[in-house]
Amino acid sequence: MKKLPCVCGVREVIPRTPSMTFEGKSDFLANIAEIHYASAAVRLLSALSIKSLPNNADRIFTGPPKKDCILVDFVRLQSQSLSHYIQAEHFSPPPHRDIWYNCEQHVHLEGCLVPELLFALALRNNVNLPSTDGLYTSVASYSAYLSRNDAFQDLDAFLSLYYTGLSVLQTQQDYHDLAMVYFRQAAQDNVRHAEVFFDPQAHTSRGVAYETILAGFKSACTEAQTHLGISSKLIMCFLRHVPAADAIEHYYTARPDLLNGSIAGIGLDSSEKGYPPELFQGVYALALKDEVRRTAHAGEEVGPHVVVSSLDKLHVERIDHGRTIPQDLELLSRMAREGIMVTLCPLSNLKLQGVKSIDQLPVRVFLDAGVKFSINCDDPAYFGGFILDNYCVVQEAFNLTAEDWRQICKASIEGSWCDGTRKRTLLEELEVVIDAFNKHSLEGVTGEDQLKDQASVR
Repeated sequence: MKKLPCVCGVREVIPRTPSMTFEGKSDFLANIAEIHYASAAVRLLSALSIKSLPNNADRIFTGPPKKDCILVDFVRLQSQSLSHYIQAEHFSPPPHRDIWYNCEQHVHLEGCLVPELLFALALRNNVNLPSTDGLYTSVASYSAYLSRNDAFQDLDAFLSLYYTGLSVLQTQQDYHDLAMVYFRQAAQDNVRHAEVFFDPQAHTSRGVAYETILAGFKSACTEAQTHLGISSKLIMCFLRHVPAADAIEHYYTARPDLLNGSIAGIGLDSSEKGYPPELFQGVYALALKDEVRRTAHAGEEVGPHVVVSSLDKLHVERIDHGRTIPQDLELLSRMAREGIMVTLCPLSNLKLQGVKSIDQLPVRVFLDAGVKFSINCDDPAYFGGFILDNYCVVQEAFNLTAEDWRQICKASIEGSWCDGTRKRTLLEELEVVIDAFNKHSLEGVTGEDQLKDQASVR
């Protein structure tokens, strides 16, 4: 048995048992994993024992030690469910930290494909990542690229890398494991309710069955509720760059799940330029008739006219991103007047060059205008942070007060698609959180200090 070097500062290796033995060229066993609560991402895979090493496997998972990690008893078998090992005693909800319980409405599960999981699934599923690109030489090289400020010049540059990575997702277990990356980190960030996007067209086009995708994500949602206390909703997105007829076909495939609540609603994402909302009026009309919830990415890389079209042509209830809304003062007023929530994604807009600095985002404009909005992480594996990291950079840029955060978090709860009972519970928790915030402030601790303290424990 050849053993790879421990990586990411692993301090011990849990002994294998006979039941953990595998035969076969590409079967592998991960003895342990650790989770890092760092801005880059949740770190999953640490040490591998492989009976037949694939080419360059001994280089893929090596890298410099990292500090402040939490070692988790985490055994991954190719043919066994990860959920078997994620029990309450291993992944219990984090202790109450007095502040910052929150909701999230804008995170793509596919955007949680952290480097370690990307390479682990490539091994598990015998997927060859592009060999002509040094980017995919190792976890370290891939991570280093993502950490660069100039990694993505625009949305399309990011999407090219994003879709390449999705090739490793093939089985129900893969989708479950992917979603649990998000939910485990969300628990550490004190997320209480999450509404998460997934892109079925990006997978069915590769031959993965819709049922496989949904089953994996649904099982993760159930596990997050049971073991982490996070309620969640799935939102099925359509890809703008794929013909609208395909969106309609996928809508009909998913219609039973949309009607029975397994999927909470529909969204629209991918390249904004050249693909106006009007192209998707047909599928959104079907959703409206079926009383299915509706949202759409708009105003991320294109002006506010796309937001107007999304509201008037697609009849959406929320706007995802909405960064360019203040360019149209009438639209800004309308958003406030009609109570339409915007799901802002600060680090995403910064990483994709939409803004040069966080303080260019319309956080203060929205607060002053009474526009409801939430703070979200979008594609955290690629953009350098999950939700708490986004909270921190917003606080650093705008020095918000407790009342500002009450306004933001209240809008996030009220704009969620959970039921009234869940909303009331979350609103009650919010008041407890704000009281704690004010108590800390009276003791001379600023809101910025509290957020930095939150980030430091990860």
